[in-house]
Amino acid sequence: MTTNNNLVMKWISIKSDYSFYTHLKLVIIQSDLVAKEILSKSVNSEYNGITRFLPIISRKAVYLNKNIINLDNTEDYEIGIKTQENQYDFENPAQKGKVVDLAHEHIHLSSIFEKQFINWWEEDIKNRIHEKYNGLKNASPICQFTRQVRNSFGHSGINVTANNCMDPIWNKLNLKATNGIDIYAVLSIADLINLWIEFEHDEVINTSYNNGYGK
Repeated sequence: MTTNNNLVMKWISIKSDYSFYTHLKLVIIQSDLVAKEILSKSVNSEYNGITRFLPIISRKAVYLNKNIINLDNTEDYEIGIKTQENQYDFENPAQKGKVVDLAHEHIHLSSIFEKQFINWWEEDIKNRIHEKYNGLKNASPICQFTRQVRNSFGHSGINVTANNCMDPIWNKLNLKATNGIDIYAVLSIADLINLWIEFEHDEVINTSYNNGYGK
């Protein structure tokens, strides 16, 4: 696969026991459907099954490959992570090629991603974090950040009111400073997938995200 610059692509294995394993699978399938819909309206409709999401704050573009996804099995699958030289400029999107760039399609994908993110948090992670820290208010900054992201999906914007816990900070962004702003003004779907990966390593399986992935 070719990309727009010479930085190295890292293929990260999503293990079957990762807490977001199935949730991300469903996002990948829906991303593929959106890409196909885009290309059905295009004369130049070459598409290799790979979609790209660009970051706002995490500086890591995410490449999702529908060709390796099968909902009927529990095999590990890979996603591509590629460090960006510059943050994404929404006014000047990158040229499209066989890899379909879905940065501008977040409106179509946001409700799908939000549903999976909420299910992931409510069905499993919230209780794990509560037990790990003996209460959510005692949890780490990345936990508070993730909690506030989940809460933002149920409101018209970011609304951080808690003062009895650590500030919700990730990648130097403090969500307390963004109250009232739409979550997608400060985070993209790529950022949220990168948050999932870092959260899994730091809070669920307790191995640093720096080991093997880098920041």
